[in-house]
Amino acid sequence: MTKTNDQIMSVFDFAYRELRKWDMRSASNDNPVAALTFFIFLKYVTDNKAGLKLKFEEKYNFDYLVLLFGEKIEHAELVSHVSSIEQQLGFNYGILESFADSLDLKKFNRQTTEILHAINSLDLKAEEGNHLAYHSLVSYISMQSKKELRFAGEFISDVNLSRLMAEIADIENGMSLYDFAAGYGISLSEAAKDKDVVVAAQDITKVCAAVSIMSLTMCGNSGAEVRCDDSISNPLTMGREQNLTFDRVISAPPFGLRRSNEDALIHSGQQANAFEYGLAYKLTGDLVFSRHLLASLNENGIGVLQMPMGSLFRSGMEEKIRTQMIEDNYIDAVIELPSGIVAGTNIKTALVVFKKNRANKDVFILDLARDGAKDYVERTSRTGTSITEAGIVAIKKLIIERQEVEGLSRLVDKAEIIENGSNLCPGVYLQQSISDTLEVRDLTPLLKKNEVLQNKLLHLNKRFIQVLAKIQG
Repeated sequence: MTKTNDQIMSVFDFAYRELRKWDMRSASNDNPVAALTFFIFLKYVTDNKAGLKLKFEEKYNFDYLVLLFGEKIEHAELVSHVSSIEQQLGFNYGILESFADSLDLKKFNRQTTEILHAINSLDLKAEEGNHLAYHSLVSYISMQSKKELRFAGEFISDVNLSRLMAEIADIENGMSLYDFAAGYGISLSEAAKDKDVVVAAQDITKVCAAVSIMSLTMCGNSGAEVRCDDSISNPLTMGREQNLTFDRVISAPPFGLRRSNEDALIHSGQQANAFEYGLAYKLTGDLVFSRHLLASLNENGIGVLQMPMGSLFRSGMEEKIRTQMIEDNYIDAVIELPSGIVAGTNIKTALVVFKKNRANKDVFILDLARDGAKDYVERTSRTGTSITEAGIVAIKKLIIERQEVEGLSRLVDKAEIIENGSNLCPGVYLQQSISDTLEVRDLTPLLKKNEVLQNKLLHLNKRFIQVLAKIQG
């Protein structure tokens, strides 16, 4: 059985390339990543049946599925098996069952058998503290997402950025975690892995919620609260006598939220409680997610949110909300990220660290898009970038220790930020003077070269006039 990371990644690459073919994409609702995750998940639950305390008939073991798929096991029967697994793992909303039912298994043909045979060659048995199947899968998905523009709307989190977010959040056993825009569950899984924590996740898209369930299971966190719903109009923190709050909130939500005027209005006090400053502002714009994060944190909670840079400097309502957050001393740090960190787009983003109860009266700013941070990032494709493993360690140290590095990071007083229109873009506070940026040079050689070029140009122009006169004469 194959178990090295390189061998596993090679199998993933073969399976993914097959699933990208037109007939395969049609069968999987044009989502080969979700289909790959699903097949890996089926193999994973077989290899870890005892450890997960699952009970199902032997014919549903993955090696039997390879032999019987499409012949002896009907679509409805496989969906029923997935539903049983979902319930046994402690996921209660039928999300995984619905996802499996949406796959057109009848369209899967000979290629499916080849894919399943390749996956069946893997040994995905989990060992304590070593979730190889999960690590390999999310690393592959993260890497692949940087190579294809088709991922621009799927909000696949960079795996190393997710690890950095988890490190910054300083998560300990016994804590509760929440991600209100879970996407494919990478950020939350990285935060929860190898820890005894209570996990809650929500995403508006069924496929994302289903992949989140599979990711959480493969990193050792089955039984999490995972819902498929709109976290703005119906966040899972609502519907209780008191709004649910968490020790840590980590999320990388979609950008450019647009809602109708009716949807953006708050219709009840209960809904308002799910958003900081709820009654003062409509439920629209990128900052609505930060307001929900703040309302979802308990009195000593920490939140880490990936946000588009535009939300950090735009005027109007967003400036007023940022000012309120700064005055309330909620913003602890802002880390500008290099372009290309978000799959399929060059939109500039930043991590914003929120703390509900902090003693510091300044904001730590760090700009990872500068040359001083070049050792912390790497190019992963023509347009994609990622945080390096060493970069995660170094950046965490800078943030936790609030280290000031000339031209790279700085502690900025709250009053200075408010004077600047509550602009939270690190570049505003890391500007160098003109005298520091200009390099003193001896211009004599450059002037001599310019003189030579000017003489050549005059000579060529003279020759051109002579030739033109001959032609016309």
